[in-house]
Amino acid sequence: MGQIQKKKNPNLEFIDKHIKDAYIRYIRLEGGTRSGKTWSFLEYIIGFCYAFPNIGLEIAITRKTLASLKSTALKDFLFIVKDWNIYKDSDYNKTDHIYRIGSNTISFFGADNDDKLRGFSCDILYC
Repeated sequence: MGQIQKKKNPNLEFIDKHIKDAYIRYIRLEGGTRSGKTWSFLEYIIGFCYAFPNIGLEIAITRKTLASLKSTALKDFLFIVKDWNIYKDSDYNKTDHIYRIGSNTISFFGADNDDKLRGFSCDILYC
């Protein structure tokens, strides 16, 4: 009996191919609503952070508002880590919407909060 192979989303393949190029500073994913852009990015980042837990990356995931972020990227992120059985309540600061994977920090925030954006820096930004 043959083994079922899950096909990677083209966005995940695109990220995997281009993120390793030191000369590329930006990666732009294309596609319509529910095409897998956010999902692919989240799968890549979660996998990378678990593969390299001591690298100390600062990752920011943002949307125009915190409300839209909670119903999209944050919801998907929590679904993935729970589905992969790697969710730890102790790693998730629910008040500040920060999830830690080893020394890597993934922050979720709305861009409508000017105080969060002033002086902001990170290694990876997804918006």
